[in-house]
Amino acid sequence: CRRDLRWQLFGHLRPALGHADARRAIDGMLRCAELAEAVMVEEGNGSATLYLRWRIPIVASLSDFDPREFGRIERLLLADIVRWRQVEKAPDWVDPVPPRRGYFRCALTFGGDRREEAARTLVESTRESLRRQLRGLVAPAVAPGLADEAIEAALDRVVTVQRAVRAIGSEERKRLYRRPKFVCYQLSEVPLAPLLAKLPPQVAPAVEVMLRQQ
Repeated sequence: CRRDLRWQLFGHLRPALGHADARRAIDGMLRCAELAEAVMVEEGNGSATLYLRWRIPIVASLSDFDPREFGRIERLLLADIVRWRQVEKAPDWVDPVPPRRGYFRCALTFGGDRREEAARTLVESTRESLRRQLRGLVAPAVAPGLADEAIEAALDRVVTVQRAVRAIGSEERKRLYRRPKFVCYQLSEVPLAPLLAKLPPQVAPAVEVMLRQQ
């Protein structure tokens, strides 16, 4: 049960916090987690499903962090966890990506032989994938050091919007690179405000227009 809880929290926190801080936050939460309720629902044929509800005190869990980080991490924890949804075809939001005013949005994909491995790799690569795409758009208009600082400020607020996973049939696998058995999809969005706030006022409007057009 704790392993499943760790995985759910990792997928939720990793894109915004990075690997090390996400693990540190999760270790603190699991250390303070209390089982609040357990409900077993009989499914028939001798099978049953057990549902557990955990209570995690946020402030105590984050005792290893600078108090100035509490607000940002608390916002992440209070947001709903986006679960993986099984689909029969690529979701509509993969191509084209639905725009949202004030945000840079990107659909990420990764395929693998095992669903869990493909999902984990996609989660772990989210921040770097977004960083690479934002850098390609922002760097030409801004000094390199300033561009990286602005991008990191925005990535600290990255949010996962949708997740889906699809099983690939044997015939389709033959046409795909590395012939994956599963493909995971993720729609992520990065707020533009933290990024633009770090840029010189003379270039921020042009960068905002460029990011909105992507």
